[in-house]
Amino acid sequence: MGSSTGTRGEDRPEDLRAVVEAVSEGTQHLVLVGGSLGAALSISMAAELDAEAVVALSPPADAYGALAAARALRGETPVLVVVAGGDQPFLDDARRIADALLISPVIVAGDRHGTGMLRDQPDLIDEVVAFADAAIER
Repeated sequence: MGSSTGTRGEDRPEDLRAVVEAVSEGTQHLVLVGGSLGAALSISMAAELDAEAVVALSPPADAYGALAAARALRGETPVLVVVAGGDQPFLDDARRIADALLISPVIVAGDRHGTGMLRDQPDLIDEVVAFADAAIER
């Protein structure tokens, strides 16, 4: 998605808006799930897109204003922050975002980044689905 002539990430907010708009017809719930830059973008756009919840895998705190957006989401939108214990500097970033949300991050074993954690942690998929289900039911 996005322009091949643009810089990396420059079109992502518009791309996410377009995807949400395209899939929103006939849907009742929106849970944003993103890895790495997609996690930061999901946090930063959750309020604008009226997401019911966010799952952030290895979110960088400074991308897309994720840290400030996390403070604004505090208590408003459930957010699950997941990171591998050996994935620095993202472990520190995930802790900063979780602190801003007044939650604890889920720290899994290994050093995989973003969606790569799912390869080493197959139970994590069940945890993500359970979190999303609970957020929708609240």
